[in-house]
Amino acid sequence: MKLDIGPSIKAVRQKRGYSAKSMYTGLMSRSNYARFEEGAIDTSAANLYELTKRLNVSLPEWMMIYNQLNGRDVGKLTNQVNGLLNAGWTQQDPAQLREAARICDELYARFQYPNEHLSALMASALATFLQNGQVIGAANAPRSELIAYLDAMDTWYANDVALLSNIMQILDLPTLLRLIVRYLLMVKNNPWLGQGSNSIPSQQEVLQQAFNTAISERDWAAYTKLLELFNAMPMSERYLFPTLMRQVYNAYAAYHQQPSKAALAPVHAVTAVITAADSPANVVELTRQVKALNAWCGVSAN
Repeated sequence: MKLDIGPSIKAVRQKRGYSAKSMYTGLMSRSNYARFEEGAIDTSAANLYELTKRLNVSLPEWMMIYNQLNGRDVGKLTNQVNGLLNAGWTQQDPAQLREAARICDELYARFQYPNEHLSALMASALATFLQNGQVIGAANAPRSELIAYLDAMDTWYANDVALLSNIMQILDLPTLLRLIVRYLLMVKNNPWLGQGSNSIPSQQEVLQQAFNTAISERDWAAYTKLLELFNAMPMSERYLFPTLMRQVYNAYAAYHQQPSKAALAPVHAVTAVITAADSPANVVELTRQVKALNAWCGVSAN
């Protein structure tokens, strides 16, 4: 019987321009890999996981491609999971997150793709965080397992960046800073990870998101460290919102050092630009963070 996983890997590899050697080196012999891509033999779940990472394929991408190539309809379940994750977090509803975790666990039981297990842990970690009253210091076993996973990985791939982005808001600041520094090291070794795509944020977006916890926890040391990392990062028009938010963070850093209306002038300019850009989500994010920063820094509403 011809197996379909190997030919699916081959299709993705060829489409993305990777050589066969880059896939099998250190994993299996050239002859076995050729047989695997032909569908003559199968491979272990661990090997498959490593192959998808070498292709920089995230869980949603791999599931979509694999099922499209093989006429399977698991893609609907993936879309359902994404919808539950988004709705569950936006609506602060642990039940929807638990349902997402249940579906991922079922997919993992059927196909043994480790990314599905990680997605189940992520959904469970977010649900536990909400059920704990959003107390970051409260016990959260799935979150601990995810942190241990990211700490143990010698090389990160697209799914690992997406994972960090999704759990940043439930990490304590020391852990967040450690993983951000680790992530930037991975980007240095593999610049592709920092460029962003439809499935993962850019390094500029990751850093901008990290400020949420520092601001909500009112930790000036963490804020300063993040700003140091952010200021060292290249920017361009492609990353307009992070570029503008960096101006906001620097303005409040200047205000912290020497309070004055002049120090916050860039905030008003950035607000005007983002409002004119007609991006409701960015306006909401800017408004929320400026409100929190004003309260933290004791800035008068007038």
